[in-house]
Amino acid sequence: MRSTGRFMFLLSTLALSLPVYAQVWLRGADLPIKEKVLAVDEIGVWIAEADQVSPTRIIGWDRIGQVQGPFHEQALALSMIADATWRARIRLLREDTFSAEPLYEQLFTRYKELAGPTAARVAEGLLVCRLRRGAHQLAIEPFLAFRQATENSPLPAYQPEYPSISPFDPQTMLVPTLGPFFFGDSSRALTQKLVDDQSQIENRGDVLVGSAAIRALYTTAMALENLSDAGADSKLPVLMPAVDRSDAAVSLLADIVYAQMEDPAIRQASRIQLTKRLVPETPEWIEVWCRIALGQSLCLEKEIDQQLSGMLELLQVPASFSVQQPYLAGYALARAIVALDKAGLAEAAGVLNTQLERDYIGHPALQWNSIRMLKPVTETRTRPNPPGTS
Repeated sequence: MRSTGRFMFLLSTLALSLPVYAQVWLRGADLPIKEKVLAVDEIGVWIAEADQVSPTRIIGWDRIGQVQGPFHEQALALSMIADATWRARIRLLREDTFSAEPLYEQLFTRYKELAGPTAARVAEGLLVCRLRRGAHQLAIEPFLAFRQATENSPLPAYQPEYPSISPFDPQTMLVPTLGPFFFGDSSRALTQKLVDDQSQIENRGDVLVGSAAIRALYTTAMALENLSDAGADSKLPVLMPAVDRSDAAVSLLADIVYAQMEDPAIRQASRIQLTKRLVPETPEWIEVWCRIALGQSLCLEKEIDQQLSGMLELLQVPASFSVQQPYLAGYALARAIVALDKAGLAEAAGVLNTQLERDYIGHPALQWNSIRMLKPVTETRTRPNPPGTS
């Protein structure tokens, strides 16, 4: 009896000396996961294998059902985040983007500057919702936030989990429907944001990489468009960011954005690079991006022949890709219309504008001031008189 009592005393002492780990149940799971919890914060639940002391993965809050043990109180404080991200994800998977978007909007205000899986899921969800309702320019912010959240993640980067709804190209992690192409008419707040972002580019003065380079290039594209739409009265500075082109996504964006710069030599050099990309094996979406960039760039030149070549590049997009890329097809058509009108070809512009109104109902191009301000074309052709009349 004495030995048995001593054994039980030693066993209880050993049990008290062992670390007590929290347990995590994922949504819909009957049993907790086998790994141990190392930390809980708004980024997610930090997990490690039983024999590890460093985290091996972070589980986003949209997956967490409950946390029991030492981290229960911390998890309870974040339970509203867990519920909101889970509800938003379920609605998104049902393709109910109308109901999912308000949840993602609210979550995005908290997560847009953060990294990790929860921030990435929130940004991706809002991106999908905005794209589905045709708010392409508003989709830029969550797209850039997603790139930042994945690149700056403390553990291996989150990858889109649902291929059926993911808008990303898996090779470049760009969004094929979301090129660096913008209409003007931006608000004063956005214009000021562009000035601030451009100032950061100037102040850093270094070569930007990854998500920072992508953000700078999209910002520069927006700034160039606002400068173009504002005309000679604009004082918005547009700086060309120096970027590391070893990343395929950054290289493509740099060719496109540099082709729109104010320096003709830079535009020409970039057009050469864009033309080299137009080979048979080029993915369709990259061809669309390149043709729009070439068209816009050529329309900036002084020679009418180059402008006409640019218009043809733009018109090839709606002619060949209206089904695959309806938003960018409408964008390219609108750009061609405005270019034709500026070149004095008002009648051709009017014909194409009628096509834009007929084939692209609800497209944001129809609200672009440059389209709305087009003067109606008056019929000037002489009709033949009916037979027997003078």
